[in-house]
Amino acid sequence: MSILSTLALMVSGFVAKTRQIDPRDTEIAELKAKIDDLNRQLNSVRDDRDGWMRMAEAWRARYYGQDSAMQQIAQAQQQAQQLMDYGQQAAAYQGQLGQLQTQQLQSQQFRGFCNCVPARHDMFLPSGNRL
Repeated sequence: MSILSTLALMVSGFVAKTRQIDPRDTEIAELKAKIDDLNRQLNSVRDDRDGWMRMAEAWRARYYGQDSAMQQIAQAQQQAQQLMDYGQQAAAYQGQLGQLQTQQLQSQQFRGFCNCVPARHDMFLPSGNRL
């Protein structure tokens, strides 16, 4: 070993011993440990939630499997109600359409006819200039 390499090892050892630990480094390490712990807890909660969801789905499948006739009746009632609602909407639209058609016919019949009362200052205009 050369003198330079020996000297370099001695200096690096001395520097390593004299280096003090920064309190921010320990705080950062503690925060990282807390974050890791919170991540483990989060994963545990997610696993529990997934288990509860599987149990709920199994219960729904079992419950609706036994009462499928009641479910079908409920669906049929809902569809019937929707059809009734659509029928009422269609009747309302037909009524509005009929009103619009009668308004169009009336406007076509009275086109060019004016049942207006002229203003006082228009009374004395020649007949060709009246509105």
